[in-house]
Amino acid sequence: MSDHNFSVFKFGGASLRDAQAIQNAVEIIRDEGSPHQVVVVSAIGKSTNALEAYLHAREEAEIQQSEKILKELRELHRDIAVELGVWGQLEQDLDEVWQGVRAVPDAWTYGARYDATVCAGELASSKLLAAAIDSAAIGVQWVDARELIVTDTVHRRATVDWDATGVKVQSLITSGLYVTQGFIARSDEGQNTTLGREGSDYSAAIIAHALSASDLTIWKDVPGVMTGDPRVFEWAELLHEIPYHVAIELAFYGASVIHPKTIQPVMRTGTALHVRSFLDANSPGTVIHDCESLQPNLPCWIQKRDQVLIQIGTHDLSFLQEDQLASVYQEFADAGLMINLAQHGAVHSSFCATDDRIQMPNVLEALDSQFALDFEKGLLLFTVHQPNDDAHIWLAEQGEVLLEQHHGDVSQILIRPY
Repeated sequence: MSDHNFSVFKFGGASLRDAQAIQNAVEIIRDEGSPHQVVVVSAIGKSTNALEAYLHAREEAEIQQSEKILKELRELHRDIAVELGVWGQLEQDLDEVWQGVRAVPDAWTYGARYDATVCAGELASSKLLAAAIDSAAIGVQWVDARELIVTDTVHRRATVDWDATGVKVQSLITSGLYVTQGFIARSDEGQNTTLGREGSDYSAAIIAHALSASDLTIWKDVPGVMTGDPRVFEWAELLHEIPYHVAIELAFYGASVIHPKTIQPVMRTGTALHVRSFLDANSPGTVIHDCESLQPNLPCWIQKRDQVLIQIGTHDLSFLQEDQLASVYQEFADAGLMINLAQHGAVHSSFCATDDRIQMPNVLEALDSQFALDFEKGLLLFTVHQPNDDAHIWLAEQGEVLLEQHHGDVSQILIRPY
């Protein structure tokens, strides 16, 4: 364990979208950071989406399109480096990142190719930020997260080896300021892995846990954690304090500000998790820690778009057995898709999951070969923590209710929008 008290900052893609945003991040690190700090970064802007599109084009043998996507990514990062005045020192490093994307073998499984491809976004953004910090005369060390976080060999949703990761982190991060990447990791067999889409917050929590950091701050383009997405729920208010257990529940159900796996590692070490705005570093934001209740104590709203309702039954209307249901869950697990809501009856079961343009067709095809299958896309899933009467009235006005489930302090309603 390091003798120093570390803190961890996490910057997402929006906070690093261009040269001005990166300079803003440097100022936040300088003004709000601590002497011993780890900065974890996501890919710039929509780079991960672009790399997924590159991979899809390769899947479809659209080589010209894939090269166009990669060229645009190279130019984006080059232009930012030029504006930051660090292109000379980064040209070779960034070129190696993009050459690494091209070098991924087509013969690998989709998951292996995915993890080896999309890691380029985080590697490139972390190189840019580290160079910008260095040019501001702040001492900094760049470290590859794949040397820090050890996982199993499951691609796109790897499981962390906490003991091995703790040893790696504590041996490579000792004192001073470090810049590393979120989302990406490496198996103990040396394979590139990733921690799940939007997993950079989780990476920051893993590192904070390994260092027993005093605090972890996630810098977002929002004031903090609100009672709902203000673009959807106009009445949303800022939450000043959230207990760990409530934050875990909100994240699990899809609160977009918090990655589902982020809370548990910091809860185990008692690390305070702050969500603050990189647009207003003077605002205190939200703190997730060991407290009694939400402050203010209001209903919290979550909306998930692009939901698919999948209904299965047996061809002869016989009862669905446990082994059959297990095979359904296994299909989703193998595809790396999470079931957001499920209800089971005697002869049919219903599952709700977020659509995925690559993996969902595979799941539907596999289920269709085993069961009598029906599905519907384009649905909305609402989850409300501590709903009141007004919440139920509002939900009923949004569309036709297809599935509804209430348990504890949580209500979930899947609707077909009007």
